[in-house]
Amino acid sequence: QATFEELILGERFIFAALGWEDRDMEPLVEVLLHCRNLKYIDLFQNKIAHTGAEKLAEVLPSLVNLVDLKLQGCSISDAGTTSLVKKLPSLVNLSFLDLSDNNISDAGAASLAEALPSLVNLSSLRLAENNISDAGAKSLAVALPSLKNFHTLDLENNGIRDTGAISLA
Repeated sequence: QATFEELILGERFIFAALGWEDRDMEPLVEVLLHCRNLKYIDLFQNKIAHTGAEKLAEVLPSLVNLVDLKLQGCSISDAGTTSLVKKLPSLVNLSFLDLSDNNISDAGAASLAEALPSLVNLSSLRLAENNISDAGAKSLAVALPSLKNFHTLDLENNGIRDTGAISLA
């Protein structure tokens, strides 16, 4: 009992590179439902895929203090991104979002762009090493100016050409 209480009172969950897959998200989601103080989640290099992202999305509205969400290298597709972005507006304190090294294309970038204006405290967005092209960059370019605290966008190693880069400039 004491260990569970210590866990749910924690502010940081770092579960990086544990080899988790989508089926491993269910127990994590059950714990996250009780974590009212949580500010930081790092699931780097766990292959949670779109079904794991959907499970994580279910709990996001309860994580009102979350500031930093790292989902780099989690094999999240456009479908998983869409599930996440439907719940992102509930994260009013979110300042850092890392979705790098996933399987996000223009469709996922467009879904994310729709949610960005509601993330008023977002200052940094990492989407490096995905499959985003000029169309996705243009979607993001339309949404980003509404974010007053925003200063860092990482789109390195995507398929963005001059047209997309110019739209972001």
